[in-house]
Amino acid sequence: MDKNIQLDNEIKKLLELVQQLRKEDNEAFKEHIEQIRTSSDIQIIPFLVELLAEERVDDEKKEAILSLIMDIKHHDAPKLLVQGIEKLKGTDQLQPYLSALWQNSLSFAPYIDTFVDIALTADYLTAYDAFTVIENSCSEASDETLDAAILKLKNGYTAEDESKKPMILELIKVLEDIKALPKEE
Repeated sequence: MDKNIQLDNEIKKLLELVQQLRKEDNEAFKEHIEQIRTSSDIQIIPFLVELLAEERVDDEKKEAILSLIMDIKHHDAPKLLVQGIEKLKGTDQLQPYLSALWQNSLSFAPYIDTFVDIALTADYLTAYDAFTVIENSCSEASDETLDAAILKLKNGYTAEDESKKPMILELIKVLEDIKALPKEE
């Protein structure tokens, strides 16, 4: 029970920090982002991603968040960063967010399926950023993950508009090529 109370208190503190960040001017906001950048606590990531989705948050703050996303190197960050995708679907911020993810260079291998869905359903530019995340992560994916991604892409290919078909075919080829490489033991 004590652990639940401690967790609730941590979430409450994060929510209070996010409320404070919403109200701060751009310079104070950037200072807070720098403090977050140097800390090892990444639990605030989902809350910052929510700020990206808010229209009333100005572009300068959004750029500071995206810059932070590009620089996060914590080994637990991919899970939290992928959760952010759901919050940004249907917003103008999904594409810049995906761009920040591939520039981050973390491996999103366990989440390739999420990025395949985006490649199949999003506009060309957003799909291209999802493609890049997949391409950067696929060498670390399991054969099962690669097989599932290839199958999903092949099944979704026929429904694609003509402009995205070459990209989807290239992505299938990339995944098949990675899968064909000899595995390290």
